[in-house]
Amino acid sequence: MKIEKMELRDWNYTKATFNVVTQDEITIYNFRIVDTGKGPFIGLPQEKGSDGEYYNRVGMARELKDALTEIALNKYKEMGGDTGGDSGNSAGPF
Repeated sequence: MKIEKMELRDWNYTKATFNVVTQDEITIYNFRIVDTGKGPFIGLPQEKGSDGEYYNRVGMARELKDALTEIALNKYKEMGGDTGGDSGNSAGPF
């Protein structure tokens, strides 16, 4: 799998967005790198339900998510993103 179109963001806790291309050339859009102040992690693509809650649109095994996290955070760091534990941002939806 590979990362495509990573873009650095400053949207509350969202620090970057990117797409994932699988080995079978399937592109999954709208992954996020999220940092709530406890260190960055990968946010899966989500959709807002009629009840106002957000639900993941993609499911994956823990091992796959861990591998994707490592790949995405390395690329994020290469692009100049901060992977430190404290973003210093106290505002946001969570």
